[in-house]
Amino acid sequence: MRQVLHAQYQLTRDARAVLMTYCATISPDNFVRSHPEVGNGGSIRNLLVHINNSYHGWLLKFALREPFQKRVYTDLLTLKDCDNYFQLTDHLMERFLDHFDQRYDQPVEGELASRHFRATPLELFTHVLTHEFHHKGQILVLGRAWGYEPVDTDVLR
Repeated sequence: MRQVLHAQYQLTRDARAVLMTYCATISPDNFVRSHPEVGNGGSIRNLLVHINNSYHGWLLKFALREPFQKRVYTDLLTLKDCDNYFQLTDHLMERFLDHFDQRYDQPVEGELASRHFRATPLELFTHVLTHEFHHKGQILVLGRAWGYEPVDTDVLR
């Protein structure tokens, strides 16, 4: 099972690489420009930070029960800063998969954002990946709103 999850995450990373290449074409001003109808900070940069914060909140704080302080959007100013955060996320995913190896169906219980949750590691893994793809779509919509032609960032391109 670990090999399958690892391969699934690699597909996600490959799709993310296409998105990050696209984001490199966006001007620094448009990268941090907020749109009032988009949540989680409303900018491409803020959505990238939010994606990473979610991985760390669910996998590090909730599942691994380690301290985590959300990154503030304005602490990451550039695409390179966001890419560096994704590198930390990639290492976290390795730790998560190692920690729960052969126990992907055993529920984890705890608090996150003042709410009680019960989820298996497989559910957590699926949640953070689908969450990333959801916000990746928002990033492409923002790019279009700022005048950039979206690219295909699906797993199957």
